[in-house]
Amino acid sequence: MPYRQRGSLIIELVLGVFVIGVGVLALLGASQRWLQFSVAASPSEVEQRAAIERQRLQLQLVRYGQFTRQQ
Repeated sequence: MPYRQRGSLIIELVLGVFVIGVGVLALLGASQRWLQFSVAASPSEVEQRAAIERQRLQLQLVRYGQFTRQQ
């Protein structure tokens, strides 16, 4: 095997391992986040999170309305 081909093969292997590693890390991060949301201590905790999210969205809408009125 000529030297140049062997060098490019090594580069391809390193890049392949890097890409696979990044993919595995991304999957682990996504599954970790999914577990945080799916495994809640109790239904009331889920309701509490939903209420907080609703309040946050309503506040954003109010701020946006005030901003557009000022323009």
